[in-house]
Amino acid sequence: AGASAPAAAAAPPEPTPPTERPGAKTAEAAPAPIRAEAALARYASLRAAGALSGEIRTFPGCEGESWRKVERDAQGRTVKYVRDGRVAGHHLRVEHLFGADGSLAAVRVSDLERGGLLDAGALGLTIPRDATEADADAPPRCAR
Repeated sequence: AGASAPAAAAAPPEPTPPTERPGAKTAEAAPAPIRAEAALARYASLRAAGALSGEIRTFPGCEGESWRKVERDAQGRTVKYVRDGRVAGHHLRVEHLFGADGSLAAVRVSDLERGGLLDAGALGLTIPRDATEADADAPPRCAR
């Protein structure tokens, strides 16, 4: 039996900025908090306008990602990618927001059983760095 689909959230998430990759070039990019704010504002605006389409995939037997939901804008670009699964004894919901350029702008990791937010890096989660890695048909992240 597949996992049940997530309930629709009443308000958009408030993701935290992603951890910078070692050696990543940041001089040309906006600071992480500004990118996160812009991506969140873009998502909220598109959602309020009814300009997002979504797909849900389930992965029976895949512990690290039992289901995912991908929301796209009218041009087919991934705006938000949410995955749900168990990692390191935690039932996690991982929300990813992408900027208009397709780059990762923010990640939020919630522990659904114990409450609170967790650090994706400390858990060793595989985080898509751009929207092309966060497609509905991307391979599931069963381990992390």
